[in-house]
Amino acid sequence: MTGRPELLLAAALLATAEPAAGAEWGVQLLVGGPLNLRTPLTIRQRGEPDLHLRARWATRPFENPIYYGIGGFRREGGREISLEFLHHKIYLQNPPPEVQDFSVSHGFNLLVGSYGIEVARGVWTRLGGGLVLAHPESTVRGQALDERRGLFGLGLHLAGPSLSAGIEGRLPLGTDRLRLTVGGRVVGAYAGVPIANGSARIPNVAFHATAGLDGVLVR
Repeated sequence: MTGRPELLLAAALLATAEPAAGAEWGVQLLVGGPLNLRTPLTIRQRGEPDLHLRARWATRPFENPIYYGIGGFRREGGREISLEFLHHKIYLQNPPPEVQDFSVSHGFNLLVGSYGIEVARGVWTRLGGGLVLAHPESTVRGQALDERRGLFGLGLHLAGPSLSAGIEGRLPLGTDRLRLTVGGRVVGAYAGVPIANGSARIPNVAFHATAGLDGVLVR
């Protein structure tokens, strides 16, 4: 993918009005790895029988392009509103003979807005929802998808909704402005993406384990 939607997100998060007194505004950077559950996959191609399978997905989080997250937050009084971009990836591991290649690896991007509550000192729960911004890659029955399709000719597609629920611990690193974060979340998402002369329906349910840095920029 030649576009960088995460940079647009970061710019939008920083272009805010003067924060209210007592509020903290900052950013969070994450790396990690998801564990994907098996989910039903349907592939439809014009003039051919539909393909239905119980898909097994890999993520390969440390292969280029790596799995990562970037987000921004506003916190006050043990409450938090956040917006984040997670670069999730999925690779089909058990393709039928008709499918030569099938992945959403540039990626199965999750744009999620969340509301968080501090339930104990340094322990936060978050619940949110958002959109899947997908960049599919596939070859089905010898026909390769044209990856120049989609938004701005970048192969990106607004593909469907997502829901997220998680918990995260945050440990100060010598200052109350910088914290180490370790957490986990369950994300359920649905994406409808194109293939050559057809489409695919991709539900995804995954447990995401993450770690990273949480920095307060303004308070």
